[in-house]
Amino acid sequence: MRLTFSPDLQQTTKARVVPVPGHILDQASSIHTLLFKATFDSPQSYLRARSDRFRVELWTNLPVHGHAGRSGEWRAVQFMEPEQVQSTSTSASTQSSFSLLADTDGKREENTLYLKLSASLQDHIDARFSYTFRLVHASGHVEWLGRHNNNGTIVVEQGVPGVTLSKEWAARKDGAFGLEVPSMKKPMVYLDKPEQWSGWVWKPSASLPIQFAGTSPCEGKAMVLLPRLSANLGDSLNPLVLVAGESSSLCLSADGKIAVDSTGFAKRATLAVLGHAQDLLTESAALCHGVVLSFDSTAAVVATQQSGAAAPYHVVVLPVFHAWDMQTVSLRKLQLPMASTSEGQGLVLFSPKLRKAKLLNAPLPNDDFLRFGPSGGELLISPVSVVCGNDRTWQITLLTPSKQFTVRTEKTSVPQILPTPPPSPPAREPTFSPLSVGSEVPGTAQPTIPTTRDDSARPVQSPAPSSDNGDHSAHRRRRSLSMMLVRSFPARLVRAYLHAIFNMVFWFWSVFAKAVAVRLIGEGIPQAVTRFLGIALAKTAARSSGTRGGSSAPTNGVEPPDATVGASQRESTRASSAAGGSDSNRGGNETIALATPDGVGAQAHLESDVPVVAPSPLPSSSGLKEHDRSLLAVARAVVSAALPHERSSPPTMLICGPGLIKGLCGTLDGESLPPPSITLLDDGVNLVEFTGLDGEGELTVCFEL
Repeated sequence: MRLTFSPDLQQTTKARVVPVPGHILDQASSIHTLLFKATFDSPQSYLRARSDRFRVELWTNLPVHGHAGRSGEWRAVQFMEPEQVQSTSTSASTQSSFSLLADTDGKREENTLYLKLSASLQDHIDARFSYTFRLVHASGHVEWLGRHNNNGTIVVEQGVPGVTLSKEWAARKDGAFGLEVPSMKKPMVYLDKPEQWSGWVWKPSASLPIQFAGTSPCEGKAMVLLPRLSANLGDSLNPLVLVAGESSSLCLSADGKIAVDSTGFAKRATLAVLGHAQDLLTESAALCHGVVLSFDSTAAVVATQQSGAAAPYHVVVLPVFHAWDMQTVSLRKLQLPMASTSEGQGLVLFSPKLRKAKLLNAPLPNDDFLRFGPSGGELLISPVSVVCGNDRTWQITLLTPSKQFTVRTEKTSVPQILPTPPPSPPAREPTFSPLSVGSEVPGTAQPTIPTTRDDSARPVQSPAPSSDNGDHSAHRRRRSLSMMLVRSFPARLVRAYLHAIFNMVFWFWSVFAKAVAVRLIGEGIPQAVTRFLGIALAKTAARSSGTRGGSSAPTNGVEPPDATVGASQRESTRASSAAGGSDSNRGGNETIALATPDGVGAQAHLESDVPVVAPSPLPSSSGLKEHDRSLLAVARAVVSAALPHERSSPPTMLICGPGLIKGLCGTLDGESLPPPSITLLDDGVNLVEFTGLDGEGELTVCFEL
């Protein structure tokens, strides 16, 4: 088993102590923090150390805060396992919180123990202290990990941890470092390791503060520097605030150098630990017309409105001291002067980085907390508008800066009706089976049925059953008759019956089953089923065809009789009349015996020259669907907002309601916009984004209630 320490033995570490202002009475604000870690060479070694219950300790003569004893006395401080950030889903106390923690926040290295040492170093400037490491077994045996005169060293000096100041900077009595030099000099602030810093910059030309990384060039009037989680081990880093004076500005280069520039005769600036400089933070926020909502020993909350916009508020949460673990701040400290909170409609919290939202009803509860990590966080706070319609309640908020924001409802005068049921199957038309030609009906003449190829009558005689075959022959005869009946059944009637069946299935699917399927499995499979039913309806729909003589056949969903067969039948009728048969005096109507499968004749009348009149046409299933859906839209919500010219993001809204958003559309100054993207967030909140939209104008968004 092997342990690696940082800072290690035979290493000198500088502890830069910031002056404490005289008005700070809290002793915790004067405590200096040093960070150590011990890493095992393998997971097996780490597990063995836990099972054997031996301790890893720092042996030092540092003045540890909270330990009684004389100055310079050696004492042991134990390394501990890192405190993991608890998940909001497993802790009951965090169920009503809104977390700004990123995936990297709260994570520590594996197989590693940490030591967060608090020392009182204000009275030990220029002093030197030593340390070493040891292992204490469960039996009490002590194993020293360093040799004699092989200790590590801590040198205490005045300064700012993680930052090197040029000689022009001077410590002041208020605990800050001030700069006031002629403009020809080039004072600097050097970040020792720029990759360990991030922050926010304020400048008068921007309407909102801008976030930056320590290696990203930027410039402005004021900066807040925040240490990342992977801060430098040894001397603990604290959040800093840097503000340029009148006619001066700050410029950060990619290599971590912050220069103070000036357009006047002098360069002025002030640098301080954020926890000791509330006035500097207030001055920085005022550059973008922002305010400090809250400032305590845990966090500072800064809210800013974009110039010319009424909502939303852009809120930045800053840890005022080094945040080694997760921190919390009460949501009641986020109270903003918004009209909706006084009207009792609540607020919405939205994190642009994490794309998560939380709706809060007014008044804000006392037990709700905002959680953040070492790098703080940002969020948008906007009032919520509530609309009701069709026994449904919707909550709507606009996340894009707007001059004014209104929500109203519009009710249509069209009454709500039930969907139209599918049409009944078409009536079966008279058919002529070859099997019926050989049978006779008393009192009627048996005509000859012409074929489609010629006009000659070719009666078909049914074969007589053989008495030798008995029941087997009768069974074969019935099966032969059934197959011939199916084969002789007109294809147009089969297609009509299939169309009616698919129409009923499509009606049941559109009215009842589709909405349930969308809620359970999403929209992909239900859309495929709808397309399949639509194709089936189209394939089984009646085909339109022209008749002879230039007249067109009816296109009413039932296919007209075959033209060739009808012509042959009319010719046969005329031939019978010319022969002087008994059937020639029937006023043009011919009675024909039709055979059914059971051998019973049926009567049917066929006009000699007039085709069969089919039922009136019915609207298609797709037409019914679109018609009925318009009738169901009895009310809709209309959102109106005046967008300013300067916007950092496309128009974005949050809509929360009891179901899916239907009929969503938008216009800008009366011109239609492309369909927006809708993303379902937690708690049933929908994020609606109109991408690719720039410029100012009147935005109008509508959807069905």
